Amino acid sequence: SNYSKALYYYLLAHTHYANGKGAQALSNFLIAKELYEAEKDDDKVLEIELQAVEIKRLTENYQYKDYEYIIDDIVARAKKKNNSQILCITYKEIGNNFFEAEPQKALDFYKRALAENKKVKDSLFEANINGNIGLLYSEKLHQYELSKKHTSLAYDYFSKHQLNYYLANNYINQAALLLQKKKLDSAIVMYKKAEVLDIKDNNVNTRVSLYGLMSEVYKETKQYKKALEYAEKQRAYQKLNDDNVQVKAIRDTDVKYQT
Repeated sequence: SNYSKALYYYLLAHTHYANGKGAQALSNFLIAKELYEAEKDDDKVLEIELQAVEIKRLTENYQYKDYEYIIDDIVARAKKKNNSQILCITYKEIGNNFFEAEPQKALDFYKRALAENKKVKDSLFEANINGNIGLLYSEKLHQYELSKKHTSLAYDYFSKHQLNYYLANNYINQAALLLQKKKLDSAIVMYKKAEVLDIKDNNVNTRVSLYGLMSEVYKETKQYKKALEYAEKQRAYQKLNDDNVQVKAIRDTDVKYQT
């Protein structure tokens, strides 16, 4: 049936995404979207559109204005259907988009996501948002006590449920807070805690980011041998996921489906 096919492509897309293959993920998400549209499953269509937006945000050369119209449409449709779950994810995604350029606006949307989540009561989502808010307070708003509070709330949940992927990112966020306070050695300790975790979801992208950060900190502490070692580790993982190829493939897929 179309519905079974839709589920197949949806799960295949998520599998590619978990393995850091954004182009293959986007292609399969869009096939699933067409099949769900045929089955008139609007909730799944909205969810897939959000995934496509996230992939574009994480892809070089895309800007918020390129897909803002999609996000506005998702918000309008989710409000009309009173779909709090989709609204939560959308507000979080909008916050992520404003993180760098307009941190105060990002905070506003993260808080909207938390408020909407009170209807859904998704504890993992709440922990994720707290992690994002913690990083925002640390890196952009420089309110370190608030950063520590939200990062700790996220850590408690991830640690309790042994969610290694999220825990690794939380350690990276804790390191970011320590770097802001010029505590470089303590930041390295946090990075090493992330490094030893067995990460199954999105392992390649996480390693690329982690090893790049570790190389930079070792360079700052004048441990040049270690800096080189982690730069080479980063390069090895980058070869597994050639960003330039991914970017071109994602843009080609996007052009095809927009046409």
